[in-house]
Amino acid sequence: RTFLPFILSLFLYITATNIMGLVPLANPGTSFIAMTAALGLAVFCMVQYAAFAKAGVLQTLNHWAGEPKGVAGAAIACLMVPMHLVEELVRPASLAIRLYGNIFGEHVLLSVMTVLGAGVFLAYGCPIGIPFELPFMFLGLLTGTIQALVFTILATIYIALALPDEEHAVHNNKGTKI
Repeated sequence: RTFLPFILSLFLYITATNIMGLVPLANPGTSFIAMTAALGLAVFCMVQYAAFAKAGVLQTLNHWAGEPKGVAGAAIACLMVPMHLVEELVRPASLAIRLYGNIFGEHVLLSVMTVLGAGVFLAYGCPIGIPFELPFMFLGLLTGTIQALVFTILATIYIALALPDEEHAVHNNKGTKI
């Protein structure tokens, strides 16, 4: 419930920019890598906020280290922390590249079909061009919404993974969770 406004804002923003890209001669905002990188960075910041604010610094670092116990656990922790840091940095990059690639590819397909329809107008002197892009616009509406959904579901999963487990929750002296 805490992160619902953030997740819903992501979904609505990505969906709106993808749908605006279906307007002829308009580019969807998510077909630019800088835009998707900024969205991925926003998710990265929210994940780190969720981890440190909800679990605390020590519990988060302990989680990153794999919750080591004993000498063997401490040795493995030296490997776990760098691997976890790489994982944390790769997640927003994969979110950004996935969204960018899918929307950019869809936009290129629409552009090619529009030019092809206009080419029929020029080549055969038809009074209007053939709207070859029309079926792909419906497909673009569907894929744009699905890509927004995939992005937000993955962001939700990343945030949920950063939150402390129920078994590690801190209890007060009355037995209720804090």
